[in-house]
This record gives sequence, C-alpha cells and structure tokens, in this order.
Amino acid sequence: MADIQLTRRSVLVAVVAVGLVAAGAGAGTMALFSDQEQSANNTIQAGTLDLSMGESASFVADGDNMNLKPGASTGGDVTLSNTGSLDGTVALNVTYAESDNDESTDNTTDMNATETAKVLDVTELTYGGSPIMENVSDTDGDGTKTLYDLSQSEVDVGALDATEEKDFNVTLTMQESAGNGYQNDGVDATFNFTVTQA
Repeated sequence: MADIQLTRRSVLVAVVAVGLVAAGAGAGTMALFSDQEQSANNTIQAGTLDLSMGESASFVADGDNMNLKPGASTGGDVTLSNTGSLDGTVALNVTYAESDNDESTDNTTDMNATETAKVLDVTELTYGGSPIMENVSDTDGDGTKTLYDLSQSEVDVGALDATEEKDFNVTLTMQESAGNGYQNDGVDATFNFTVTQA
C-alpha cells in the first residue's frame, strides 16, 4: 500500500508541476492591445514687458521752465507704451540734482537742489487722463505736494496693459513765497518709470 500512495503522490506532484509550467507558458504568451500617441512642438515661452516713451523722452520743457518765477508754472507730458505681450503696472521714481544758472545776480542766495525742489508745487499729475495726485505723500508735512515729496517714495502710476499707451502729465508751479534767494537756482529732475507684470 505504501507503494500505491507514493505513486499517487508522484502523480499529484507531476500534475501540479505540469499545471505550473502550462500557466507560466500561457502568461508569457498573453498579449494586450496598446496604442501610443505623441504630442510634439509644445513650446513654452515667457511673455515680455517692454516700456517705451513717445518721441520725446524729456518733458517739463515747454520753454518756461528755464525762466520760471514765483507763481508761474511749467509742465509737460510723455506717452508711455507697453509694447510687450504682458499686462503691467507702472511705478514712478523721481530724482533731481542741482542745475543752477551760471549767471550771478544781486540779492540771491545759493539754494541747494532740495531747497529748490521744496518750492516747486506739483499742481497737476495725471495718467491716462485721470488724476493720480492722491498717490503722492506729503512727506515733509508742510501741507503741499512738491517735487521734493514726489522724489521721496515710489509712486503707483497705474495699469498699462500689453500694447496699450497712456499719457503721463505733470505740472510744477513755483510757490508765490519763493523769494529772491531762488533767482538762478534750478533742479534737473529725472522721472524714472518702471513697468512690472500685473
């Protein structure tokens, strides 16, 4: 009887072995359908911001600025253009330096650039036809907004969308209280515009 059981075990082991071999062979020959597509030419490119000015990059030069007197005004405008592909916002930083007339005049005191900037009131400041004077702080607290105040912090000018252009306008008026000490004194102001992506 022991011989018969061994034979059954041998047969059972042989059947299991054949089954495993058959299963392995079937798994190796099994195939699934598949398909593949390709997406090519996917270019990713950064947009641009390109700020440009109109024909004249210089303003506040209407002829009267070289012969200003107390109570008189001078001003000008410049067209700002965003020739890039991205919308942006414009900020303004103003700097100035002393630019005195070389002629000497009696009854004058040499005023420095800051003293002169403090008697030049900003009486008009617009962008795209809208006033932006509220964006300028009275930093010295004297109740007026002057070229000096304009130079003390960055001024938020406004939006400038891609391919858009807007006019920036400024008018400066010499205070009536400016006395003889300001004769022949002047400042050379630089208006620096920066556009940043919106």
